[in-house]
This record gives sequence, structure tokens and C-alpha cells, in this order.
Amino acid sequence: MKKLSVFETSIIGFFIGVIAAAYLVFKIGSDGFVGNLLNWLSLHSVFNSFNVPEGQMLPAFFIFTVIVFTVYGLIIGLIIKKLDTSKFILIPLALLLVGVIFEQNSNKAQIVLVTDVPYTPAAALHAVAQQTPKQYFGNEVIGDLNADGKDDVAFVIHRKDEDRGMLYYLTAAIESEAGKTGTDLIFLGNKVNPQSISITNGTINVVFTTGNSTTTENFYAQVINGNLEKITATTTSSI
Repeated sequence: MKKLSVFETSIIGFFIGVIAAAYLVFKIGSDGFVGNLLNWLSLHSVFNSFNVPEGQMLPAFFIFTVIVFTVYGLIIGLIIKKLDTSKFILIPLALLLVGVIFEQNSNKAQIVLVTDVPYTPAAALHAVAQQTPKQYFGNEVIGDLNADGKDDVAFVIHRKDEDRGMLYYLTAAIESEAGKTGTDLIFLGNKVNPQSISITNGTINVVFTTGNSTTTENFYAQVINGNLEKITATTTSSI
């Protein structure tokens, strides 16, 4: 086997980092599953220790992950140079890659079995939220969300994530002849402090603060075609 140079392993690490970063940003942005191996390799817990503004979190994590994997490539190149061979280091790395892929795919298969419904982003988010225990947070409000004259209910739930802290979601239960039916979940954030929730003309309005800020923000949502969806303030008159 041809011995790889430090430059070559650094370039390989860079491209693997770009792929890994794109995958992680997509999964984290959609609150999808990220396995323990991939979390560990990307040094996610280290990144979370940095005080990165919420709006810059995903771009910063993308760059951080690319740098981390490039450094991995540099270190591997130095090890290969020291051992004067490539196979003793590349074989364990290949096994680690197989482990990461297996963990991601095995969990994805479990999610499909648990949901037992056609795949949609909302269904996937709902399944992911059920991977760890979730609890009723409160701020329950009653009102008609689908213009059928019946009282529905909207409320906030939360669950604790090892890396991202407490995650908050908005959800609702729609009244029907068969009883109340739960909707999908909408991710509110992991650094929010819900203050109040109200329903006006079928529109849910969650008021919250972010981090240590005392400035309140509004989050609007409606039940549209049976799905709970985030909307902007300019569309709150429609259902």
C-alpha cells in the first residue's frame, strides 16, 4: 500500500469534514438523530461550550466540523509518517466509519418502525422527539384551531438533550368525534423561555424570551390541512 503523505491525509480529512458537516448541520437543523459516534467525532460537546449566537449556530458548527476533520487528517498523516505505513491506521478508521454508518442507519430504521406512517418531515420530527423522554411543560391554552366550532388545545412540551440542553416544542391536540388527536411538533428552540401562549382566530401565538434576554419574541403557528405549521405574522388571518 502506498504511504499517504501528511498533505494527502489533510486533504482527505478536509473533504470528509465537508461531507460530515453538511450532514450534521442538516440533522441538527431539522432536529434529526445524530449518533453518539458522530457526535463524539465532531466534538459537538466542545462546540457547545462556545458562546455562539443562536442565529450563527449552524454556519459556525459547519466551519468548526470541517476544521476538526482536517486536523484529524493532519494527525493521521503524522502518525502514518511515524509508522512508515498506512494500513495499520487506515483499517481501524475504516471500521470506525462502518460503525458510524451502522449507528445512523439502524436508528433510522427504528424511527420508521415506530412512526408506522408515510415519511414526512413533520412525522420524522415527531419520531425523533420521542427518542428521549419528553414532558409537558405547560402554558396550555384552549381554542378552535381548525374552524370546526370545537375546542382544541395547544401547549408546550420539552425534553432534555445531552448536547443541546432543554429543547422546547409546540404541539396541539385537535378535538374530533373520536376524541382528541395530537398534531406534529414544531421546534421552538433550545435557549428559549416560554412566557405565555394564546389562540386568536385559529392562530397560536407563543411569547418567549431567548437566553438571558428580557426582550420577548412571538412565534405564530396554525393548523393547516391537519398539520401544525409555523407561519409569519402577516399570514395570521388565514387558516
